[in-house]
Amino acid sequence: MDMRASALHVEAPSSRGREIQQSMRSAAIADPDSFLHWSRTWLNELIPHQMSAFGLTTKHTLGVRPLETFTFRVPEAYLQQVTRNPGVGCPVFSHWILARTPQFFCPDMAGENVALASLFKQYALGNLFLHGHVDADRGLASYFALFGVDTTRRAHHEHHAEAVALGVHEALVKIHRLGGSGNPAGAAVRSLTKAEQAVFHWLRQGKTNWEIARILNKSEWTVKTQVQHILRKLDARNRQVAISRQEAVST
Repeated sequence: MDMRASALHVEAPSSRGREIQQSMRSAAIADPDSFLHWSRTWLNELIPHQMSAFGLTTKHTLGVRPLETFTFRVPEAYLQQVTRNPGVGCPVFSHWILARTPQFFCPDMAGENVALASLFKQYALGNLFLHGHVDADRGLASYFALFGVDTTRRAHHEHHAEAVALGVHEALVKIHRLGGSGNPAGAAVRSLTKAEQAVFHWLRQGKTNWEIARILNKSEWTVKTQVQHILRKLDARNRQVAISRQEAVST
């Protein structure tokens, strides 16, 4: 795929930053694959990292609700633990929402975030660098979380993160707008993790939590939790509504 065409415009404060912004303006970013390709090449060259996670959220009565989530090399088990226990994964994101400035998290200097530091060390995530863009007019916020960054280059990372934040945001908004094909459930279905997709497959076959647990060799509690995640992501009040929304996307 030719990665050089989109109408994203963000001012960059350096010649290298301008080159990166040109890559965003010219990249044909219209789906998760093209976006992740851009992040693994251009963004990784600008802010070197080992793993990445990107998200687009909307304000909700209970806080924020994910619309799009893309990850690269982030361990599935870590994502499940953070999803299962939001109190562990929220501090860095919460600080960013309040300050709206780039955030660093170093597990060796975690302070009060002992639980989060423990997870980072368990899954060898390295240092975290997080930034994004708050779109107050549309009630949206996007973020990019880069793992395994070099904290000695903090000023460099902050400098360039500011340059690309709006471009990343517009790319995620564009993917969300095009990805649903007129059906908002499209992006939500794609946001399911591989583990959730496996559970959802058997849920659509009419299996109970206990039966799914036996089939997938999981605990019934784990399956129940993943079903709850599926319903929340699809904004469905029960299983039948979730199945109906998935079927609408497939047709």
